[in-house]
Amino acid sequence: MLNKSRLQNKSNKAFKKNSKQISLICPTKNNLTKIKSLARKLKKLAKNENSYELVIVIDDNDLSYTNLNADKLNICICKSRPKKNISQLLKTGIKNSCGKVIMFMNDDVTPKTKNWDNIILQLANRYQDEIFLIHCNDGYFKESLCIFPIISRKLINLCPKVLLSKYKKYRIDDGIFHIFNMLTYAGFYREHYIDSLVFEHNHFSLTKNNASYKPIESIHKIDSVVFHQQKKQRIAYVK
Repeated sequence: MLNKSRLQNKSNKAFKKNSKQISLICPTKNNLTKIKSLARKLKKLAKNENSYELVIVIDDNDLSYTNLNADKLNICICKSRPKKNISQLLKTGIKNSCGKVIMFMNDDVTPKTKNWDNIILQLANRYQDEIFLIHCNDGYFKESLCIFPIISRKLINLCPKVLLSKYKKYRIDDGIFHIFNMLTYAGFYREHYIDSLVFEHNHFSLTKNNASYKPIESIHKIDSVVFHQQKKQRIAYVK
């Protein structure tokens, strides 16, 4: 449970002790080209290429990454049984990661911001209790929806059943967003949207004058049921 009486804004030096301070958790399948592109851009734009790791979660029968030079690209490969849902894949990635800052990532993302790692860590270091949400610009939803949440490992350990519930594909980000919206409403400002921190999501369809994002409706409905079922638990954790 989140103890609001202990929420503090003091600098957290603990984030500076671990060489891999940020873990980007990225479930993927048969997308070697996209993963290479993502990894190269992350490395090129990072202030310190040793500050982070890209943790990709793949099916244990996926051989497309066999010849990937993972170490050179700051990639950690972990395997999961096929047909696992997004919650289970993220749990696997987090379990096999080492960063104190966790970012949920997709393989169809283009990083755009120089020194992205330093921007994240400077903000995360403000909070001694490690309770924060950093919200980047995805190029589409922007401030209205936190598509790639950046939170602490400590927060995940505090309320794993709420943050990583039984979602198939969608709504995990909405659950996290809801928790921090409630904290903000209660007067604890831990949610930070950074418009200049751009991780452009390429999943939506583009036309000349318009962009649209269409989730798989049948799966989205199922995940929406889970999201609403978890509402009482999210409120309880915040209290």
